[in-house]
Amino acid sequence: MCCLPVPPLTAHYPNLDVPPDLTPAQEDDRYSVPGEDTQTYSQYQKKQKNNPAEAVSAGTQQVLPKTSSLVSIERDGAQRWLVIHESPQVLWPKLRDFWMKEGFTLTLDNPKIGIMETNWNENSANLPQDFVQRMLSKVITNLYSSSLRDRFRTRVEQGKTPGTAEVFITHKGMEEVLSNDASTSVWEARPADPELEDEFIRRLALSLGVQQPLIDKEIKQDKQIALQAKKNNAVVKEQAIGDVLTLNDPFDRAWRSVGLALDRAGFTVQDRDREEGVYYVRYTDTEGVLAKKPGFFDRLAFWRSEDKSKETQTYRVKVVAKGVGAPSEVLVRNELDQPIPKALNQEILKLIKDQLQ
Repeated sequence: MCCLPVPPLTAHYPNLDVPPDLTPAQEDDRYSVPGEDTQTYSQYQKKQKNNPAEAVSAGTQQVLPKTSSLVSIERDGAQRWLVIHESPQVLWPKLRDFWMKEGFTLTLDNPKIGIMETNWNENSANLPQDFVQRMLSKVITNLYSSSLRDRFRTRVEQGKTPGTAEVFITHKGMEEVLSNDASTSVWEARPADPELEDEFIRRLALSLGVQQPLIDKEIKQDKQIALQAKKNNAVVKEQAIGDVLTLNDPFDRAWRSVGLALDRAGFTVQDRDREEGVYYVRYTDTEGVLAKKPGFFDRLAFWRSEDKSKETQTYRVKVVAKGVGAPSEVLVRNELDQPIPKALNQEILKLIKDQLQ
């Protein structure tokens, strides 16, 4: 199992700034959890240890043996998500409560578009855990700090069956890198970690009532299936209407894959319309459409080298069905549904293609 985020020692580390092109959404009081007190991750762990009977009690169906009609774990190749037999409106406060108990706070909480995103949280799994470190940390609270940070985005969509919801979790990571002379450091993006995504899918399933033995069995099966999972089948093709991204998938699968790719790439999803096959996203080309460096995370306006003179634009990422069971195409258009400059179109399509699994 990969490194997992654990709460900071007793120190308070500075939060990473919100990127300049993002504005944290205001929480909707309609989805607040009545009577829920703030609780740290360590307090939650202690409570679970003292009250193991409260942890999990029910099971699930589909991929897991059927023991409850509430939760099922779906899989497509190496990708997993949850299908919850509750409406998104009923499920939303439970998801908020889940992330709070995991030690995160939410910087994006928008039930209207079905997206919530956590703060950047320290990943302390790589810190020394010897006796000396533990003793010193009690005296010098800021002696140790992890060089890794993680944040997670949860996307909730209406399920295929009325009254159900599909829940997807994607990971983004940052790593503190020292300069050549080790005098300064900068935060740089690191690749999304599919194992961390699976781990939090597992934790969420547990919090919703799936039994631990059933999840462990499913994970073991998944590791074997993942070895045979299909590779990225997306291809960028040039057409008269401009370059398009072709996926050898029907619409349902393509819509899901593109949504996850947008989440992993860090696009700001403002809205979506599944019936029209459109994601409305924001993108800032801070280095120009022909720039090769820095990497795409910098061009998605990570705040280290922000250029406020660059205007953030809204684009329509369209998933087009070519027929029942036929491959799908992904197009990028501006707000008026018009073609965009060729180089910029290629750049955005490449960002999406690179994140497809």
